[in-house]
Amino acid sequence: MSENKHANIFDDDVADTRAFEKQFYQLDYLLADHNFKSEKALQKFVDEAFLHQEKWDELVANHTKTLEEQAQELLYDAFACEDTDEKVQMAKDAIKLFVNSPDAYNIMAEEIAETPKESLKYYKKGVEVGRYSIHHAHFENERGMFWEITKARPFMRSLVGQAIALFELGRGKDGIATAFEAIALDTSDHQGIRYELFLNLLIDNEISEAEYLLKKFPKEDDFFWLHCKAYLELLKKSSKEKVDKAIKTAVKENPFVAAIMLSNAGDASVKKYIDESREDVNNAYMFISNFLQVIEKNTASGMSFLTSISEHKNDVLLQLKKRMG
Repeated sequence: MSENKHANIFDDDVADTRAFEKQFYQLDYLLADHNFKSEKALQKFVDEAFLHQEKWDELVANHTKTLEEQAQELLYDAFACEDTDEKVQMAKDAIKLFVNSPDAYNIMAEEIAETPKESLKYYKKGVEVGRYSIHHAHFENERGMFWEITKARPFMRSLVGQAIALFELGRGKDGIATAFEAIALDTSDHQGIRYELFLNLLIDNEISEAEYLLKKFPKEDDFFWLHCKAYLELLKKSSKEKVDKAIKTAVKENPFVAAIMLSNAGDASVKKYIDESREDVNNAYMFISNFLQVIEKNTASGMSFLTSISEHKNDVLLQLKKRMG
């Protein structure tokens, strides 16, 4: 199951989606209980189990769960729990069952921690116990495909949480290293840490590493990515033609980023198009609030980018009219 690519950065409801992993986790240990003689027999078992709830419940009930499995299933139930105190207690109970449970520390980072420093403490603990509980062979043989290993997902959540906490604490270099490790282990980046990473590479003027990241995701066409890519072209001192082309591509994907920037600069001609009930407008606001970190750290290049955006006012208006019908 793939998570929303912006989930860890923008989505406040991400916790609920993790509860859906429970059935896939159970499937892993149910498959391990059987010695299938053929792929056809395995597929038949999976189909019958998934299609018949009673059959599934019976198989799960007959499986003798390890302490680790009991703890992780309790944590999946915790993700579905809406009561904070109960959720935290379930996390603590899971640790009592099996101390090396990354998701327990992930819950504490989200529900108990009041500062990024406290969050980092819990996420680091989750990474530590996750490394210990995941077989070394996975790091060697499954590198790049960690998200496909259901058992490794709690560790991956801790790793991404650690990266974000480090970024929030202003520890850019450490955050960048952690985020790159997460992408190395999950090259498809199901958790979407690449967006936060790209932003922080721009904040720190890490041009070569930003270009390296671009090569990792050559087909990425998200508006967040495209705007960061346009700024990178300016940061690289690319030709005006390249910068203009990158800005036009970004504007075409979401013209409201430029519209809001122009409006904030006093341009009244675009204000009527900024309808805050629209999802793409809200997404544009969220991008700008994040991108302000780049401008604050690199005032000169940030202002040059805003100037370059303003030069494309006609492109912006054209795309706005298309969007608004």
